[in-house]
Amino acid sequence: MQQYQFSGIPFIILIDRDGKIVAKNLRGEALVKAIDNQLKK
Repeated sequence: MQQYQFSGIPFIILIDRDGKIVAKNLRGEALVKAIDNQLKK
């Protein structure tokens, strides 16, 4: 929780292959788009 700076559950973060946070607090279509973008890299 301290490493990724959140204090509650649920809390969605998208982490890249290097372990870096690329997005936080995404839901629905925004989450799907962010995942698609990461998979294309």
